[in-house]
Amino acid sequence: MLVYYPVIIDSELAHEGVVSGYNYQLHSNCRVQGSIEYQFLFMVFGEDPDVPIFVVSAEKAVFPAGELFFCMFSPNGHHNMGLHKDIGDIQGFFQKALRLATMYL
Repeated sequence: MLVYYPVIIDSELAHEGVVSGYNYQLHSNCRVQGSIEYQFLFMVFGEDPDVPIFVVSAEKAVFPAGELFFCMFSPNGHHNMGLHKDIGDIQGFFQKALRLATMYL
């Protein structure tokens, strides 16, 4: 169970599918509860379709402005894997998030 994860208020659902036997959703233009801004969210769901079991995010950096942090939310907590220039477009983010989910799940 995730202790913390971004709760979406509004977004564009870009894609849905299955990874490692779990349903996932890829969201863009995300508006979430709280002050952190996310460009993209890759959310994986278990039995409860409303509560993710694993999340990958492209988190908007305050400094340096315009950069994106590649982050993961797992039962072990939130992990920031640093700035990544290759996640600025949805396909780049999706490929990297899918690889991470495949390794983790």
